[in-house]
Amino acid sequence: MAVNKKFLVFPRTFYLALLGELNRGGSLSASLRPSRVYREVAGEKLPRICGGGSPVSAGFCDILKHMKLILASNGNTIFNLLPKIVDQPINQLKIGWVTTAAKGVEDLTYLKTHRQIMRKTGWNFAEIDIENKSPKQLKKIFADKDIIHIEGGNTFYLLKAVRKTGFDKIIKELIDRGVTYAGTSAGSYIMCPTIEMSTWKPKPKPRFGLKDLTALNYVPFLLSVHYDPKNKELLKKAIRNTEYPVRILTDGQALLIQDDKVTFIGRGKEVKLK
Repeated sequence: MAVNKKFLVFPRTFYLALLGELNRGGSLSASLRPSRVYREVAGEKLPRICGGGSPVSAGFCDILKHMKLILASNGNTIFNLLPKIVDQPINQLKIGWVTTAAKGVEDLTYLKTHRQIMRKTGWNFAEIDIENKSPKQLKKIFADKDIIHIEGGNTFYLLKAVRKTGFDKIIKELIDRGVTYAGTSAGSYIMCPTIEMSTWKPKPKPRFGLKDLTALNYVPFLLSVHYDPKNKELLKKAIRNTEYPVRILTDGQALLIQDDKVTFIGRGKEVKLK
């Protein structure tokens, strides 16, 4: 199946919204049924999908219009780019900084550095560990947040905690109401269809008992972050063996997902491997 890698409609949010239409008694033309949407609407902008005569509601179109994700390779990229893509001065926004993935790694130097940067620059953030919290507690914690920033660390540990706590559902609710999602490394990986790219390493990472690598599926491609040219051949082999398109980011780079399109942002050129 050929897919335009630059502009893509996002399957999870899109399909959930379509199902919502059907549950409300709506109907969909053949051109807007999910299988055709994924094959043929990639590359179209919202006015065509949601314009006059469309069988989907304005509420559905608003979900796609207001979804804003920034998926970065490293934390410094978030600190440099996030203030440029939000609608207000960053220090006027409340940020929920989720550091749970850091519990799966030994060296926490990066976490200390990121904390210091946010304090120094006046970001209004609350450091949050989602583990061992109920959905009710998480809803309360994030009720007033404008941005959710999921920090890097061990992707397996993070995804396991996201599933166990029901935080995947909280993330959907936050995005649906217009909260900006910022992911760093592991926080970016969990938004992909799977986290299989976490296994594309010369040295295996601890999996903490996680067997099902299915992720949250907000974007229809995989990410490979912290790109190092010395791992080029290993990565090329992995890309040949996966069923998904793969986007590669070096530190200093990110993808901005907004208004049904994906935009590469950051330093230098995007890495393309064949």
